[in-house]
Order: sequence, then structure tokens, then C-alpha cells
Amino acid sequence: VLDCLPLYQCDKVFSFVEENVSTWKSNSFYTAGKNYLLRMCNDLLRRLSKSQNTVFCGRIQLFLARLFPLSEKSGLNLQSQFNLDNITVFNKNEQESTLGQKPTEEDGMEVEEGEMGDGEPILVPSIAMLGIICGFSST
Repeated sequence: VLDCLPLYQCDKVFSFVEENVSTWKSNSFYTAGKNYLLRMCNDLLRRLSKSQNTVFCGRIQLFLARLFPLSEKSGLNLQSQFNLDNITVFNKNEQESTLGQKPTEEDGMEVEEGEMGDGEPILVPSIAMLGIICGFSST
């Protein structure tokens, strides 16, 4: 049903689903409908922009966290497959940190013509501005 609706209407329908999470967790609905709810939420998350619809994406993820128990098979890493190629290096001294420093050409960052570079400022909207853009009010 939500595949055919525009996102603003999906938000209204999802509000109904979200408010009745206790109903969906009851035995009669949970066993028969958990896969449908999971598919619906995953399809919605695929349609939504992670940068533009952060509040809606967060609501969907919170709904899934409330719906499924921690022992749910689909949320566990049963085969113990880990990404061992991901190495995170932590600096013990603040002087060794490269955070906030401009990259040099030795760092391997190449900027092609037409891309951002040469000290062009990156504009980041404030939270208040995002609220105005998204149509949310602080009250």
C-alpha cells in the first residue's frame, strides 16, 4: 500500500502503524504479520533520503526496535561474519590528531576542476533553519 503513496501520505499512514505497536506485538498479529511490517519499513527506508528525511527514518527505526525483541533472528549475526578489514586508528596524543587540519597533496586528496576546493566554504544549515525547511515547529 505504501509503495503507491507519496511520502507525505506514507508519514500519516505510518503514524497509525506506529501508534498501534502494542497491537502488532500481540501474538495473533506478530506471528502472521512481522515479515510484512519489516518489509514495509525496509521499503520505506529505501525510498526515503537519509539526509532529507532523517526524522521519518528515525521513527521507522525506533518502531522496528520496539517491535522486534533483541533475540530476533534477523537482527543477529548468526554466522559470525565480521568486517575484519575495517581498522580504526585512535590517537593517544592530541598533537598527533589530524582533525581540523587541511589535507596536503601528500595525503592523496586530488581535487578535480569543478569540485570543491581552494578554501570554498561549506554551508551547513542550523537546526532552526532545518526545522523551517522541513516544516517542523519547535513547539
